[in-house]
Amino acid sequence: MDAKDMKIAELTMDLGREEQLCGQYHEPLLTLLNNVEEETELIATKVRGVRGVVNHVREFETDVEGLPQNQMEAKVRGLPPNQTVTEVQGLPQSQSGHN
Repeated sequence: MDAKDMKIAELTMDLGREEQLCGQYHEPLLTLLNNVEEETELIATKVRGVRGVVNHVREFETDVEGLPQNQMEAKVRGLPPNQTVTEVQGLPQSQSGHN
């Protein structure tokens, strides 16, 4: 065997080892990529949920913007639009401190 054939044999063995290493890493890398994809989908779902909440808060803020304090408190507490917090507490509005 001459030097050329020896070099080819050596490179062939090196190539075989590298292919074996690639095979060992292939499955764990695929698993990792699948996990990353699943987590990305979960995060995207959560972000959509948060955006929905933010939109509801913005709508709520728009609804209560400019309302008198007692009506705003009633809306926050989920009272009917014509009932105020002071009425629920049983105080006349003049005693509640809100006008």
